[in-house]
Order: sequence, then C-alpha cells, then structure tokens
Amino acid sequence: MMEKIGSKIVRVICVILSGYLFLQGLFTLCNIRRVTEQNYFIRNNVLVQLAGIVIFFLLCRLILQEKIWKWLERWGEVLFWLSLTAMTMFMTWWILQTRFWYHSDTEKIYMCAGGLLEGDFSQWTQGGYAHRWPHQNGLILFVAILLKFWELDQTFLIFYFVSLFFYDVAIAGIYYTCRMLYGEKALAGIQGAMAALYFPYAFLVMKMYGDSIGYGMVVLAIYHGIRYLKENRKRNLILTGIFLGTAVCFKQNCLIVGVGILLLCWMDLFRQKKDSLKKFLLSLCFLGIALVISGLPKQYIEYVSGMKIAPGNSKAAHIAMGLQDSDKTPGWYNGYNDRVFAENGYDRELTEKAAIEDIRKSVRHFVQDPAYGWQFFHHKLASEWNNPTFECFHIQNARGTGQGLSSFVKSVINDGGKANILLIALLDILEAILLFGILMYFLIEREQNINRLIWGILFIGAFFFWMFWEAKAAYVLPYFLFLIPYAFMGYRACLENRKNRRVHISLAVLALLIIGAALSNNAIITGSLKMNEDTEDYYEYIHEFNHNFMNFRF
Repeated sequence: MMEKIGSKIVRVICVILSGYLFLQGLFTLCNIRRVTEQNYFIRNNVLVQLAGIVIFFLLCRLILQEKIWKWLERWGEVLFWLSLTAMTMFMTWWILQTRFWYHSDTEKIYMCAGGLLEGDFSQWTQGGYAHRWPHQNGLILFVAILLKFWELDQTFLIFYFVSLFFYDVAIAGIYYTCRMLYGEKALAGIQGAMAALYFPYAFLVMKMYGDSIGYGMVVLAIYHGIRYLKENRKRNLILTGIFLGTAVCFKQNCLIVGVGILLLCWMDLFRQKKDSLKKFLLSLCFLGIALVISGLPKQYIEYVSGMKIAPGNSKAAHIAMGLQDSDKTPGWYNGYNDRVFAENGYDRELTEKAAIEDIRKSVRHFVQDPAYGWQFFHHKLASEWNNPTFECFHIQNARGTGQGLSSFVKSVINDGGKANILLIALLDILEAILLFGILMYFLIEREQNINRLIWGILFIGAFFFWMFWEAKAAYVLPYFLFLIPYAFMGYRACLENRKNRRVHISLAVLALLIIGAALSNNAIITGSLKMNEDTEDYYEYIHEFNHNFMNFRF
C-alpha cells in the first residue's frame, strides 16, 4: 500500500515538473554567452519542436514492429555497445584534437595539489582556496597523484581519459540498471544507446573537473543499491556505500543520489516488513560507509600536514547566493559566497548567520514583490533546464590549449559558429522530443514498482536542490541524462495504448495547454513559459561572429 502511494506521489510530482519544463522549452530557448556566462532567453519555434516529436513518433512506431523488436531483443546489447564505442572513439579523437589546459577552479586545484607535494600547506590556512572549499580535497589528492608521476601537460590528457573512462562507466551502469529494472533486452538496448549518443553529457568530460568521475561512481552506487533491493544481498549495499562515498570525494552534490537510494531502502521496509529493524539499520550503515569514505581525503591531508582542516564556508552562503540576482541571470554565481566568508573573517558560524539573514531578505523581497519572485525563479529554472546544450560548448570555448584548434572544432564550440548554431537547433528539438516522452511515461504508465522510478526520484531531488542552490546548467545535466531511459518508454506507452481513454485525455489536455500558452500574452505566462526578452540581442550577438546565418531563427 505504501509503495503504491509513494509511486503515485513520485509520478504526480514528475508530471508537474517535466510538464512545466516541456511547455517552457516549447516557447523559450536559453543560451549562454562566451566567457561572461550571460544567459539569453530566446523565442523558440513551437511548430519545429512539435514536428520533431511527430517524426520521432513515426520512428518509434517503426521500431515497435514485431520483426524489428525481435531483432532488438537479440541484438539490443550489441546496439548499445556499438553506440557507446562510437561515442568513446569520437571523444578520444576530440580530446587529442583539443588538449585544453586547466582553467578556473581546476587551475586552483592544481595549485593546491602542487603545494601538497612540496609540503606547502598555505592553501589550507585562512583565506586559502582549500581552506574555503575543503570539499575539493578529494580532487586535490587525485591531481596530486597525477603530478607525482607525470609532467603537467601529460596530466591534462590523463585527467581527460580517466574522466572518459568514468563516462563509459556511467553509461554502461545506466544500461545494466535498466536491464535489471525493466527486464527487456530490446528496451534496455534502446535506452542505453540513447544515453550513449546524448553528446552533451559526453562533452562534460571536457570540463576537467570531478563531474564525470563522480557521476560514474554514483551510477555504480545506484546499480548496486537497486540490486540490493531486488536480491537482498548485503554486499551490494556495502558496495553502494563505497561507490557513493568515493563519488562524493569528487563531487559533493552526489549526496543527492544517496538520499534517493536511502528513500528507496526505507520504502522497502513497508513492502517487506520481515526484519524491518535490521534493514533499517543496514540502510543507515551504507550511508555511514559513504560519509566515512568521503571524509578520508580530509583525514589524509590532516595527517601529512599536521594541521586541523577547517570546515570551510557555510552551505547557507551558496543558498543565499542562489536566491540573489547576478549579471549572468538570477541565481547564478555573483561572488557572494566568497565575499561574505571574507567579510566575516572566515568564521563559518558568523558567515552562516550573515547568510541566513540574507536568505530572509531575499524571501521577504519575493513575498513583497510576487511578480519579481515569479520571474526570478522561472528565469533561473529555464537557465538550468532549458539550455539544450547544458553548457557543453561553453565549458570549452574560452579555454587555452598548447596547439591550434581546427576550423571544425572552432565551428562547434564557438558562439556563432556554423556547426554550433546547427547543433544548438538540433539539441533544442531533441530536448523537446525527450521531455515529451518523459512526460508521457509519467502520465500513462501506472508504475507501482517504486524502484523503477529511481531516475524520477533523483530528478525531483535535483530540481528542488538547484532551485535554491547556486545555478548552472552543467550542474543539472547528469540528472537530465538519468531521465532519458523514460523517454522511449513514454512514446511506446502512447503507441501501445493509443485507443486508451487516458492517452486521449492526456494528449488533449496537453494540446489545449500548448494552444492556450501560444495565444496568451498574460504576464503569468510570459514570465514563466514565454520568456523571450533577449531574442534580438542574442541574434545580434552571434551575428558578430558569423554572417552566414543572418536570417536564421531557432
């Protein structure tokens, strides 16, 4: 009974969130400016998005024919591995073509790692980078190992290829988790191939940060967590804790996944009441293992330095910044978290008090001026979830390199490049296709096995976390990837239940919402779904770089 209620709650929330993003994406396209990170909110072409959905419907209908589906049952796994191999080969070529150097936070992490190897622990003293952000200690140790054995420029390549390996781990983990959850080789083959060929996530490798490594580990944690719930093997729960803890060493926000797995473990207590106390304690045990492992980098640095590592900046400072305006777009980085920490003498408690007070000020502003609050959050959410590139080009287009870039690479990553413009247009259509399928899955499939909703649970957690935390499209990209397995299932559910009244009602309501939004100029609609105030500024900006698409519009 509890599982049924829990599943329904998850599905309803996912319908609301995915429906909101789908409708917003039909009318609004977000893109980001090179270097400055200024976000543009651009008018989108609804008819083009809908045409893409219709074409994908026809493709799905072809795939679901008996002969093709039987072929996929036999060769689905081969299809997946071919897709992953193709993307891995492309990314290998891309890494060797670009060889970008470190940048931004990664440069500071390298500086800390170099100091660690030389016995210089000044970055862990008051005001130093590692003192302010001790969650980077795991990444600092990883880079220190690279610097110990290789030259600086060699470590960049090794960093990229390690990240690429964990990209492969993440995609393979999603594929095998889907096989375990849904039990269909053909379906899992399609789900895995779609995830593998979704190149914005593959390009996250080029960020040269802890994302790809952390999320590779976290998918392994998901796989073993689901396997524990299915087979009740304690070793899987232990492995879940180990992989989750290691993931957090590289990317602290991976703890969101730990909360999702913990919720599934607790739901399992209601489903199987036998040994419920034992299972409850085991669930806490896996989280304990994760927390212990995530703290090992700090303990090691304390051991070699003889220093007590400070807890760093308050998390409240990130939330306060996420509720403020910036010159980029609402909720993005504006320097507040660094500034408030320095102004309070790098005292965590004083910083937390100041940040909480600033959070209260922001909330009061939203309450006193609801129109401002309405626009603030919708612009923030659109900048995170309805940028179809998820910054996959932006993280590369302002980077230094030791070799010249080819005209093709420049055309792909630079604002206004021919390939860049065309790829953004294709990714925009692809996002609409995926979100429609995801929405249809949650609307039509009456899934009661809550384990199969793991990707939706993680999406809900990420949506609300980054609604308040410092925003970036790249931050939410892994959670959009997690939703992709539902997309094909949504189209299949529509086609297989096309005579079902539930499908007719769902499509009719959605059509009415689209038509209503298209015809409306109400401030509520224009401030949440039809945000296009930067349309002409954006096209003027990209035409500075490319004069071959002067009449082009997304």
